[in-house]
Amino acid sequence: MWRASTTAIILPNANANASTPVSAEAWTTPASSHSSASPVNTYTLHELSLLHRYTTVTSPSLVNDHPDLLPPWQSAFPEIGFRFPFVLHGLFSLASLHQAHLSSFNRRRLLAEAAANHNLLIQGFQEESTNITDDNCDALLAFGCINVVYVFGMYGWLHDDSESEAVRKSRILGAEWVPTIRGVGAVMDLIHLKVRNGPLRPLADIEPWLSIDPEKDEVPEDGHLLDLRRTWQDSSSGKVYDETLAILRKCYAFTAKYSPSSPSKPSTSSYYHSSLSGPIIWIFMAPQEYFHLLSQRQPAALLLFAYLGALFTHLDDYWYFKGWGRDIVEAVEELLGEYWAPYLSWPKECTRG
Repeated sequence: MWRASTTAIILPNANANASTPVSAEAWTTPASSHSSASPVNTYTLHELSLLHRYTTVTSPSLVNDHPDLLPPWQSAFPEIGFRFPFVLHGLFSLASLHQAHLSSFNRRRLLAEAAANHNLLIQGFQEESTNITDDNCDALLAFGCINVVYVFGMYGWLHDDSESEAVRKSRILGAEWVPTIRGVGAVMDLIHLKVRNGPLRPLADIEPWLSIDPEKDEVPEDGHLLDLRRTWQDSSSGKVYDETLAILRKCYAFTAKYSPSSPSKPSTSSYYHSSLSGPIIWIFMAPQEYFHLLSQRQPAALLLFAYLGALFTHLDDYWYFKGWGRDIVEAVEELLGEYWAPYLSWPKECTRG
């Protein structure tokens, strides 16, 4: 278990030029057998300040101060990070990214710092995922969660405003961020059963998702979603669109049922996470063939993505999701034009709400 010591914090350093040991009361842990936890470098005072900022300011902001989900983010992730330091670099990254969202002061430096630490997070994940064990599965799940927040926080409204319209649309419609999130899905599937009884259970509990039936758990939005089927009636890709729509309907029902304001919300410690996870589950579960159609800018694929954008508007209170719903719907509208306007009226109404 953790023990106090008056030694330097001996963990990998995000800044190779800043290697001065920090003498302080620190937590020391056994080193992992993997290189990502090899005791080579030390943390600087600046890195310690990032960890402090993460635990006191950033982590509550990730769950909007709802206590049900705060312990994994505020306590479990840092503890995992002392055993697997690549996770700590991910927390440093989120602390810098959150600060960049809050203020324009030093924003460019903060974004560069967030990107550098995220790269170290990815490197550690790649090393650990070559040998998945009971010992490192919590660290791998922590990566998946941190990666989602980083991707949406970094690829959203803070992105380079000098980009061309074509590049902007491509970014919003997932040319980079969709594969960045979906790319770790295979590892997440492998570790799911291993983490269900651990400290990250609230983040890995999929039972609420499995229990959802859109035919029984009806939501007001379902009629709008079903209307979309007319847009691919004669398409050779109809089966792909049908499957994609079925998952999207389930995500809408899932989000509605587990919303904090839902009168039918079950009493469960992970309900808030469930409502937050609706759009993310869709990104992981939608068929790969659908994303090929989206990259080809097929109208039906774009319309389905616009309805995903409408679902994202439920998450505008989260700084890393803020504006994504509006941006997605607007990008789709610009690409499709007036012919498809009737199908976009409801998603546009959602973005104004």
